[in-house]
Amino acid sequence: MSRQLFSQELSVFNIGTQNFCDGLRGQNVPVYAVEWRPPADARLIRLLRRCDETGLTGRIEEANQEVLERMLTADPVWVGIRPAIEVLPGMRENYILHSGPPLPYEKLGSIHKKGIVGGVLHEKLAATKEEAEELLKSGRVEVYSCYDFAAVGAGPGSLRRPCR
Repeated sequence: MSRQLFSQELSVFNIGTQNFCDGLRGQNVPVYAVEWRPPADARLIRLLRRCDETGLTGRIEEANQEVLERMLTADPVWVGIRPAIEVLPGMRENYILHSGPPLPYEKLGSIHKKGIVGGVLHEKLAATKEEAEELLKSGRVEVYSCYDFAAVGAGPGSLRRPCR
């Protein structure tokens, strides 16, 4: 389906953020921009006004500035790398964590499924793609979102126990 979609000329309608239009136009993709903003919520406006009256808005702005300053002046240092099972409470030998939303394996997109199957194969839990998929579908290898463990995974990546 996606090959079919991307083999033809795209016509994109962008609703909202101009950055998406700019990025696509930079790739010579025709984009139709629709200027739209969510309707004003009267209750939210009242809450925001109350924040202004109590000085909370100013304190939030000061806190945001401090966060930004700390991020810009930080000097991060790599301190090490350890297997996920050693540092993530609740992690088990038969778990694979993926970078996507907390959905079961069957409901994940193909790119995440491929990353997870690749992890099963890399860890030598299965010899073939078909065997890996069977382990995942049967639940003998369990799949969770990194979010479930307060961890972050990049792209279609996955976290597993260390190779043995």
